[in-house]
Amino acid sequence: MAERGNGNGARLYTLRRWHGRIGAVAALFVLLLSVTGLALNHAETLDLYRKQVRAGWIMDWYGIRGVEGPVSAAEARGLWVALADGHVFAAGRRIGDADGTAFAGAAAAGDVVVAGGGDRLFVLTPAGELVETLDETVLPGTVARIGVAGQRAVIETVSGRTFAADEAVTSWREAGGPVVWSEPAELPAEERKALDDALRGEGLPLYRIVLDIHAGRFFTRAGPFAMDLAALALIALSASGLWTWLRQKRFRR
Repeated sequence: MAERGNGNGARLYTLRRWHGRIGAVAALFVLLLSVTGLALNHAETLDLYRKQVRAGWIMDWYGIRGVEGPVSAAEARGLWVALADGHVFAAGRRIGDADGTAFAGAAAAGDVVVAGGGDRLFVLTPAGELVETLDETVLPGTVARIGVAGQRAVIETVSGRTFAADEAVTSWREAGGPVVWSEPAELPAEERKALDDALRGEGLPLYRIVLDIHAGRFFTRAGPFAMDLAALALIALSASGLWTWLRQKRFRR
């Protein structure tokens, strides 16, 4: 009888040890499920539907990238214009696509800023608002450089010819003389961040992120599987706890 009792006691001791280990792991998932579940139950009170998350690492985790390729930039009258990932940006706002556009720079001419290159130029206000887009139907050639002579915008085409625009930047005539050409510049960090924000959009609703965490989808494709394991661990805890209680109750008789 003593040997049998010792055997049962050893099994109970081993079971308690595994019960504690499984419980410690499962407790983390229970805490996560409980907190996110409470948040989801009170989503309207917590305003989860309207709050937007724009943290860079969250957006990257969801595959919503910022600028990934090289950036060409120039500054004119305090306005930064940049070409990145096939788009042209001014003051951190996307103003147009850059299909077929080789960035030639930006130049302040009178009350406007002219920027772009290739087969497309953008006429902007000093605040970066788009006034007009000029394409190959208006331009005298493919733009290789942009500059300013006096108060007039000047371009140099890939053929080496130089043209000056009228005051309204609506027509061009061949011209000569000294020109101050736009020079490339490194985009400041705050402007680069504005480009990332422009490409990522308004962000993700906080409700979606909390829901994905609750369901395990936030933790890559293995997340739901981990949550399933946590559920199985809770079942195992319940079963082992009940079995231990029944065995102890039996020994006391």
